[in-house]
Amino acid sequence: MAKVRTVMGDVDPKEIGITLIHEHTCGIDFDLQLGELISYQKQAGDCVVDQTTTEGRRPIMLKRLAEETGLHVVSGTGFYREEQHPDRVLKSNINGVAQIMIREIEEAVEGGDFRAGIIGEIGISEFGTTAQEEKVLRASAKAHLETGVAISIHTMGGAEGLHALDVLEEEGVDLKRVIIDHIDLDHVEHLRFIGERGAFLGFDTIGKARYRDDALRLEVLCAMVNAGFEDQIVLSHDISKVDYLKAKGGHGYVHLLGTFVPRLRERLPEATIEKFLIHNPRNILAF
Repeated sequence: MAKVRTVMGDVDPKEIGITLIHEHTCGIDFDLQLGELISYQKQAGDCVVDQTTTEGRRPIMLKRLAEETGLHVVSGTGFYREEQHPDRVLKSNINGVAQIMIREIEEAVEGGDFRAGIIGEIGISEFGTTAQEEKVLRASAKAHLETGVAISIHTMGGAEGLHALDVLEEEGVDLKRVIIDHIDLDHVEHLRFIGERGAFLGFDTIGKARYRDDALRLEVLCAMVNAGFEDQIVLSHDISKVDYLKAKGGHGYVHLLGTFVPRLRERLPEATIEKFLIHNPRNILAF
């Protein structure tokens, strides 16, 4: 039977409601995060996917956030770009790196008592994937094939997304089990190529005005819907530092449901928006 793996245990995918597919909740002050996540929950938010990679993750804090909010929280496993790879990854081969991820998915994450539910975010560099990063990509593929857990790939506007898909496909990955992150920073034609490969399109930097205005994100998203990719779109903020929190003058976890979704409703049917928020995240997280 299919399940979604959360830090509190496996759950039926039907139990997962509105989901932020790409956040980083465990690297910021606990009390601040708790208040922000409760505000998201009051909007009917149900699930948060924390894609903090293995070296930066704080498992005890992550589980405590889940316990105190009641939110479904999914934890990632894997490694970011090469400059952040620890020695054990730099010195290991593909199989060795894969085994780290498999162990975190099947047994427990390092420093915690729960299992990871997504492989990611796996980092690749903006101007060309390095040999080390390709090694981790291939290791991610092996971990996916062993466990069934989806893969999430960090890109800088999706620039290296197509190459990442090539590598994963070479390893036998069904690209329908892959999210290409941060594609809301990219051009429509490039996104179309990614969508045609079957991968999920991560519109996951919503609210980050210094990257791109939400009005343009909205236009790109609607263009992808018109191109037939509404079943492959997932949404989030990618909040990774304290300045993005509402309490510190940022947009916070409430921005998507409080500001961006109302603008979506002016352009798209409610059933389509529910796909972005509920059904598509369920589909990619379930295994």
